[in-house]
Amino acid sequence: MIVGAVTQTASYEYRELVAGRIVTGIGNGMNTSTIPVLQSEMAHKDRRGFLVLFEGALISGGIAISYLVNLGMWYMNKTDAEVPHASAQWRFPFGLQLAFAIVMLFGIAVLPESPRWLAKHHKDDESMHILCRLRDGNKEDTHVIQEYSEIKEVVYAQEAGGEFSFWQIFRNDENMTLWRTSVAFCSQMFQQIGGINLVTYYSTTLFLSIGLDETKARIVTAGNGVEYFLSAVAALWLIDKAGRVPLMMVGSCIMIMALVMLVGFQSTGRSDLAVGSAVMLFVYNTGFAIGWLGVTWLYPAEISTLRSRHAVNGLSSCSNWLFNYLIVQIAPICLDTIEWKTYIIFIATNTFFLPVLWLFFPETKGHSLEEMDKIFVMAHKQRRNPVFVEKEYTREFGKHAQGLGDHEKTQVAHIDRFDDLHGSSRDSESDKPKT
Repeated sequence: MIVGAVTQTASYEYRELVAGRIVTGIGNGMNTSTIPVLQSEMAHKDRRGFLVLFEGALISGGIAISYLVNLGMWYMNKTDAEVPHASAQWRFPFGLQLAFAIVMLFGIAVLPESPRWLAKHHKDDESMHILCRLRDGNKEDTHVIQEYSEIKEVVYAQEAGGEFSFWQIFRNDENMTLWRTSVAFCSQMFQQIGGINLVTYYSTTLFLSIGLDETKARIVTAGNGVEYFLSAVAALWLIDKAGRVPLMMVGSCIMIMALVMLVGFQSTGRSDLAVGSAVMLFVYNTGFAIGWLGVTWLYPAEISTLRSRHAVNGLSSCSNWLFNYLIVQIAPICLDTIEWKTYIIFIATNTFFLPVLWLFFPETKGHSLEEMDKIFVMAHKQRRNPVFVEKEYTREFGKHAQGLGDHEKTQVAHIDRFDDLHGSSRDSESDKPKT
């Protein structure tokens, strides 16, 4: 990303600028496919949502900064259009990327490796050491021992399946890998085809189209970016309380409501409704920031197995950028040809999401990554929908753990409660519930 940013900033020809964009895109793609995995594998299950969504909040923070910088650069060009060094209008925003990339480079240098990745590669001492640091404990702490035991249990179980290949993510095996790959891919696809980048990329054009003049449109765009960031911050405190799937559904409902109102305002052709249309675009952004912005970077890493997580997350990230490109390419064409009717397309897509989320996306809130593996294995054995298996798993454990202290809940969590409650037989003596 640093090389790409330098190339863009220093470019004097179009092809140099394009080359810089491509290099930056490669770097950003690598980051977006690996950072959520690292965060998810290091975070405790009770704080995982907050920590990964913090990344989502920073995405919207970056968008807000870009809007504000663009407003300043536009104003500079407007007042000093004849200045010989007016190329600063576009060089400065490209160069500003360097500040964040350099900070990230030094930050990554001191990050620990994922304890799950280390356990998978049989670096057990280092894995345990890092897990102790992350959980603020030591090798004798019960909660550390139990979490590490669960990690190793999954490692051994998945190693029994032989050497991993990329194509295994499309197999309907005992881990229901195909189901998990599909919902991970679709979560990122849904994020994009819900229409957010119609607003993010073309917000100034949209505000112009609803009747604002150029100066007001750019100022409102900058304000929209700030509001977008604040909404994403609010989601940090909702994700581990409301859950992932409910938050996505609520986000889509807010977006549908905003788009329906926007269509109603725009279809009248009345310029005096421009303020109402602008407010609906703000509401739409709020719904997306709360329900979709960060959740879809978290969910694929949570839903996939240890051995396939890198491949599934990479594929889901590809889905995000592929459909991002699609929306960005077709949005201006739609706005030019069917105008406000463009929003009806995204009303339809967001409405379609609701039953799909309810039927096919298991909740991951409050579950360790290893517990999600157990849920899918049990669903495969029982030939049931993992969404309903997860709900039953959560309900039964809630009854079992009710009234226990934190230490006792940790001990209960290490027992395969769900199998035991349903009378399932164990595959090995070591898996029997302890008394």
